[in-house]
Amino acid sequence: VPDGVAVYATLNNPGMYDAYVQSGTSDAGKVELRDGAKPTSNILIPSFGAVELKAGGPYVLITGVKGQPKAGDTIEVDIGHIGTLRNIIADE
Repeated sequence: VPDGVAVYATLNNPGMYDAYVQSGTSDAGKVELRDGAKPTSNILIPSFGAVELKAGGPYVLITGVKGQPKAGDTIEVDIGHIGTLRNIIADE
């Protein structure tokens, strides 16, 4: 992603209530929630379901990255009660 690092993953929710990712933090930079090209205030993970963070859909964007990440580097993103994502940089 030209203006940051995109985090793609599958988030599972085994609970009986919907869960929402509403914010995140990372030592690597500022965490933004996106839905396609637009910012969003939350990402829904349906009850007993999952959401795939992917290009063109919902994903997490890290901007203002400190240093240029290289292939194989790991960036951690804490998304609150949902947990911590460990994003492995696939390519530069």
